[in-house]
Amino acid sequence: MGRIERRLGAERIAFALRAIPAPIFAAAWSSDRDDAALLVHIAAAPRRGVIRQQINEALTAAGITRARIRFHNAAQLHAPRSLERLVARFGGDDIVYDPTEAVGRAKALVTASRAVRASISEKLFGLYYAPRLRTFYVALKATSLLNGDKVRMADLAAIELAVVDSMKVAFAPKLEDCPAVRVGFGLPQAHLVAVEAVG
Repeated sequence: MGRIERRLGAERIAFALRAIPAPIFAAAWSSDRDDAALLVHIAAAPRRGVIRQQINEALTAAGITRARIRFHNAAQLHAPRSLERLVARFGGDDIVYDPTEAVGRAKALVTASRAVRASISEKLFGLYYAPRLRTFYVALKATSLLNGDKVRMADLAAIELAVVDSMKVAFAPKLEDCPAVRVGFGLPQAHLVAVEAVG
């Protein structure tokens, strides 16, 4: 499927899904090329059978014959164990409907985190996101940057450059969606979500 056909398909899908009176927050093509289907993600809602039928009818009218509908409960969406696990639940790489753009931003943040981890893993304590503050925290191991009782500034500057580069690549071409970034040795007293899946 070419770029123009894909864009037109995404516009038809978005138009069809916007007409459904239900909390649909994302749709993406499954990454399984042999059994490609549109994955439609919806917050838990009453009357699931009715909603499922409305979505299938709207998508069929838009020319989409293979769709899977996934309902997500509030705990899965509002208090995930990690952004990486949350993003994995959405499946697929090609997001075609993301009205709040939250799914796309979460995927970009996970991508940036993987690049940060690859660049500075031995100096890294953890990667966290504060949703209310829209801030990405890169927590470092203090012992990895100390020379006696002083921080090696050249190492810290190199880490900051690696983080900035990772964020630019992950959020291009929509840099305005990039959250604030804080690199340091501690974490704030704020609600944080781990970006990486642990355990």
